[in-house]
Parts: sequence; structure tokens; C-alpha cells
Amino acid sequence: KPTVRRAIIAAGLAFHGSIFVLMKVGSFPQAILSGYLGLLRDEDWKWLQKYCRGKHRGKIHVLYDGHCHLCQRSVFALKLLDVCDRLDFADFHHEPTRKKIAPEIEFVELDKAIHIKHPSKKVEKGFDAFRTFSRVLPPCWIFWPLFHFPGVAPIGHYVYEKIAHKRIKCTEESCEVHK
Repeated sequence: KPTVRRAIIAAGLAFHGSIFVLMKVGSFPQAILSGYLGLLRDEDWKWLQKYCRGKHRGKIHVLYDGHCHLCQRSVFALKLLDVCDRLDFADFHHEPTRKKIAPEIEFVELDKAIHIKHPSKKVEKGFDAFRTFSRVLPPCWIFWPLFHFPGVAPIGHYVYEKIAHKRIKCTEESCEVHK
């Protein structure tokens, strides 16, 4: 049952989550985001567990570039957001794992964008993968309407492609994909 308290928590998660994603400010956003866990009541946890158990079967495999610092940071954020344990992460540079999970996807294609493979064997990449994350990761549900608003997909694909193309310039210290 939606309440004002839950709406405020969702807005706070979106605000502090965007600080985590968009700014490099140390561990502040992680500390604040973890503080929201204390605001959840028993019925919130029970609902979330019931939702995760009943709705989802199997894990979504996330194939990412383990040599890319931006990709590593993105995976770190996704692991924090994966409160239902829905995602299984695999560095596509590890050939045995890649061949086990997605033998049909060429290495060259994997090197262009993050790929996900659903339990149903459906494959999505790039912006479409992030649209799926907005659906399957409860802390990201607030972004689902934005990512599915008419006209957003072409813009999302364009922005993702530009960032992915410049990701090799990222280091552990900084990531200047905007230049």
C-alpha cells in the first residue's frame, strides 16, 4: 500500500542515487543510501522478498568489460542496487565464462556495450540493458517511467554509444567521457 513515507523514501533514494551515479564524492552517497535501509519497516522487507521470489525466475547475466574502470564502477553500483539478488556478473574477458553464458555473442560486440542475457535467453545491450535494470532493480523503479517515455530510447541509445565509445579514457582516478 503506497504511503507518503514510501514516496519520500523513493524520492530520497533517487536523489542520493543520482549523486552516486553522476558525481565522484567519495563514500557519502553509499553511506546515505545504506541509511535508507533503516527506514524500511518489516512489512516493506516482506513485500520486497515476496515480490522477488514470486515474480522472477533465474538470474540475469550481466557481461561487462572487467578492464574498463567505468564499467567496473557501473557494476559496483549495480551490485549495490541489486537488493533482490537478480543479477549475475561476468567479465567477458574471461573466455570460459563468456562461452558458457553467451557463446553466440562475439567478443567484438561485447566490447562495444554492456550485455545482459535473461533466463529466457533474450539478449539486450547498452541503453536497453539499463532500461531492464530500471525494471528489475527495486531502487531503480523510479527511473522506469523516464526510460520508457516515448522518444527517450533514441536519445538514450545515442548517449550510451557516445559514453561507451569514450570509456577507454577512464582511469581509476577519473573518467572524463564528456570531452
